[in-house]
Amino acid sequence: MEQIRVIFNRYPSLSFVILAFITSLLAYWPSFSVPFYLDDRVSIAENPLLLTGTMSQIWQVYGMRFVGYLSFWLNVQTSELNLFGFHLTNYAIHLLNGLLIFAIVKQLLKCFAGDWSLPRQHIFASTVALIWLLHPLNTQAVTYIVQRLASLVTLFYLVALYSYLKFRYGNRKVIWLSLFVFSCVLGLLTKQNFIVLFAFIVFYELIYAEQVIKKWLLVGFAATFVTLAIAYPFIPHVIEIISGMTKETAAISRYDYFVTQTLVIWEYILKFFIPYPLQLDMGVDIAKTSSGIHFAALLAHLTLILSALFAAKHLPLFSVGIIVFYTGHSVESFVIPITDLAFEHRTYLPNIGLTLAVCGLLFYISDKQDKSNKIITAVILLICGMFAVMTFERNTQWQEPYAFAENEYNLEPDSPRAMTSYALELVKVGELAQAEKLLVSAVNSNMQKGKLTVTSINNLMLLLFNQGKYQSAVNTGMMALKYIKRPNDRSLTLSNIAYGYIKMGYCDFAIGLTRKAIKLDAHNENAKNYLNHCLSLKPQ
Repeated sequence: MEQIRVIFNRYPSLSFVILAFITSLLAYWPSFSVPFYLDDRVSIAENPLLLTGTMSQIWQVYGMRFVGYLSFWLNVQTSELNLFGFHLTNYAIHLLNGLLIFAIVKQLLKCFAGDWSLPRQHIFASTVALIWLLHPLNTQAVTYIVQRLASLVTLFYLVALYSYLKFRYGNRKVIWLSLFVFSCVLGLLTKQNFIVLFAFIVFYELIYAEQVIKKWLLVGFAATFVTLAIAYPFIPHVIEIISGMTKETAAISRYDYFVTQTLVIWEYILKFFIPYPLQLDMGVDIAKTSSGIHFAALLAHLTLILSALFAAKHLPLFSVGIIVFYTGHSVESFVIPITDLAFEHRTYLPNIGLTLAVCGLLFYISDKQDKSNKIITAVILLICGMFAVMTFERNTQWQEPYAFAENEYNLEPDSPRAMTSYALELVKVGELAQAEKLLVSAVNSNMQKGKLTVTSINNLMLLLFNQGKYQSAVNTGMMALKYIKRPNDRSLTLSNIAYGYIKMGYCDFAIGLTRKAIKLDAHNENAKNYLNHCLSLKPQ
């Protein structure tokens, strides 16, 4: 035991790397055999672009998510659809994120550690990184393959943040600035919410920068505001374009979305402290009208933020953590309406800040109470052990799709996503009637909420096809076209309708539909195959 302590003290960083690797690998080991789920199928397993496409085609189709889908493409090119390869990549990204958090916290401690000894600094950095690394709330971003975009954008966020801190406080500024720019480019081409990094930097500088820098930042904000106010009457079309680009859905107003998120973020915070039950779909509905509880939730957020600002000097680690948390939620949980209101994977990046804030507060308390050090240490070990077990159990649950889907449905029986997921598993065991009932309910529920998805329509149509109900499938597709607006989604729906007409012997209808589908999406291979089939049947 004494030898281990000596090694730990002599090589603290290496000791943390080994500890992080062993504990996280054990916790995530069951995830390596988890099958494809829901969006995994459409985005990866059944995506012809990943199988036969080129890098340039990936860029043309996915644009601002190029890097994320390029990583999927590389997986497919190197090991086809081997699940182990996909999960190994996801785990490696998660582990790297944990190591980067350790490095970033140690960098912050160079500025804010006060009279902490080096061993205490190391223990603090290890605690923050390990708690986050083993937290069961992160499983959705790691185990659900398609959510790699959440963990990958966090990787580039952390590299950029570390580079920024090294540039700000260290030497070799050209190298760190270059790495910062490079990681920003990769982050922006992975997922749009990478821009939360810039929000963090602005707030960090406003709080901790020298007075001259603060002054210039405020002048810059004022100049930008005045310029936009003057230009607004002359560029209304530009404002409309920007407004459209910052909306994932037009079915939800910015106000309603914001009001809803005031409660959602508190649900995220509660799940951070009590990560049970964990679920794929949190079953949150849009708040059509604000009430006293929403006002109270908003007031509580403002109180927490103001507390962090006022404590910036005496509790800097707590303050920095709160800034990371709220800026981390500023894209997906603020005023940019997104069809899906709440997901656990959206906490992946922001909870880095929450972990830092909570640990900073705990260590501050332990500094004031000498006798509490042993208690704090015991609590940390207990939390890490408990989180590791919960993460292992959650990953084990992911291994069994039927049991997983049934559990999701039992937790949220009114959730369209839960209904769809459970229905697909019922199809596999031959319960077609019950599956059809659930899929119809899911489609109707989505229509009522104004967020009909092509996935739910596609699943229902495929089930109807399998039962030989071709006319019902065609009718379903035609109804869906009234609500589906995205070109690629309309293309998929049109090709499915065409398939129904082909099975009923109406190739003339199918030809027109497939041509429209190909015009909307030149990469729709099913539409091309259906068109060629129909043309081959026509007399020469």
